[in-house]
Amino acid sequence: MKKALIDSTTSRVVQVADAEFEVHGALYWVDCPEGTDGFYLYDPVEKTFTDPHAHNKDEYGNPVEPFTMQRMRAYPPSGDQLDMLWKELRDTGTISKDGNWYQAIHAVKQAVPKPIDPSVNIQVLHTDGSTAIFYNEVPASRANGTGRNGQVKFRKTTDQLQVAVETPGVGYAVDNIITIPGSDVEESVDISLRVVQTDPGGGLVRVEIV
Repeated sequence: MKKALIDSTTSRVVQVADAEFEVHGALYWVDCPEGTDGFYLYDPVEKTFTDPHAHNKDEYGNPVEPFTMQRMRAYPPSGDQLDMLWKELRDTGTISKDGNWYQAIHAVKQAVPKPIDPSVNIQVLHTDGSTAIFYNEVPASRANGTGRNGQVKFRKTTDQLQVAVETPGVGYAVDNIITIPGSDVEESVDISLRVVQTDPGGGLVRVEIV
């Protein structure tokens, strides 16, 4: 069973390891189930672990967690990083971009990119009747259904395109499809949006890229 190192002052998981090692007096070890991660909260009475961010999602469906904490959780433990650096210095006499330490840190930075600037990376799409157009009046393709006046916004991260509802509009139905030319959002293929959820008036609540 995995071992979780707990900070007695905050009841947070500091590190998860395969075996215990000597630690500072303010820290202590407990058994933990698979999947336990750094910064989980530990209840010493119930002996349970919870992710404080598990049920908090932003409008794009991403966990709501400070960017710095996401990075910290993803980085290798400090001991492993020091071991990578020591071995590379021992074997090569220097630190380079080809070494294990740099590659490990670079992989985390790629996987957890810095928050993007919405003023640069978000475009707003208006759907008026059966025609979808971008806010900047670039024509897009036809959309099925009778929805109108809805707005969705796109956000492009390092490796994916995300979409969220900006303004609900009216008259939409679940499974309505809006197809957007990929060239309008700098994609190589056209983008199809499916209406996943609407409010009682047919306003957009949630859409997804299909």
